[in-house]
Amino acid sequence: AGEGWGGLSANHVLSRSVRDSAAMLDAISGPAPGDPYCAPEPGQSFLSALERRPRPLRIAVQRSPLSGLPVHRDCLDAIDATAKLLTALGHEVEEATLPGSWDELGAAMWMIASTNTSLAVRRQAEALGLELSPDLVDSTTWNAVRVSDGVRVEAYPAAINTIHRQGRRMAAFHERYDVILSPTLAKPPPELGPMRSDNPDVEEFTNAVITFMPFTQLFNMTGQPSVSVPMHWNAEGLPIGIMLSAPFGDEATLFSLSAQLEEAQPWFHRVPTVQA
Repeated sequence: AGEGWGGLSANHVLSRSVRDSAAMLDAISGPAPGDPYCAPEPGQSFLSALERRPRPLRIAVQRSPLSGLPVHRDCLDAIDATAKLLTALGHEVEEATLPGSWDELGAAMWMIASTNTSLAVRRQAEALGLELSPDLVDSTTWNAVRVSDGVRVEAYPAAINTIHRQGRRMAAFHERYDVILSPTLAKPPPELGPMRSDNPDVEEFTNAVITFMPFTQLFNMTGQPSVSVPMHWNAEGLPIGIMLSAPFGDEATLFSLSAQLEEAQPWFHRVPTVQA
């Protein structure tokens, strides 16, 4: 009784952003001709995943990033509250330590990002008939160009191999756990401040970025799907996201679990209390 659309309660309506995301992925999923990499075929539409309750899942709670950087109390409160809710919904939730060395992975990520950035801006300057110089790009981009000038050719394939090894480590980790629960970010939303890419103090910019978002880079590197879900608001009324991450190619589980969380704790009615 009371069960309606897709097994969710009849009086529950998922937020449009969730449906739109699923529909967009349905429209664009699958490889384009010639793509060197592709995710496995989902076997079902992502919209249909929203209509199905997830089976009881084994969920690993990641309270600390691989880098070991501190996490704000608001963000820890968010995952603690979400872990309790997931347990009440019938999932098996336990704290776990993810595999991998951040020193190794961080260096590999910077190698790949800086060299690709350098290539992109050099090609653009060439196409425009310009000589690349610091006054053409922001200070963060110029730093990537400058660093790339001193890179040994062997460093790039070495970085790629490092990322691939981490992908295999995470695949082994997911043999035990279906989903990883972590904060999306390590701090509440800040003012833009030092995270402006035109910050002339590149070290300040870098430190601001890595201390604010130390959880997301891992999944950018391994290609695993993640979703940020607004499950918590702090005392100042700022939204604090939690991140759910799944094995490579398993977006469907994230849609199903996110829909279950939204049914249990709706957020689509919340609006900012401060008007700009």
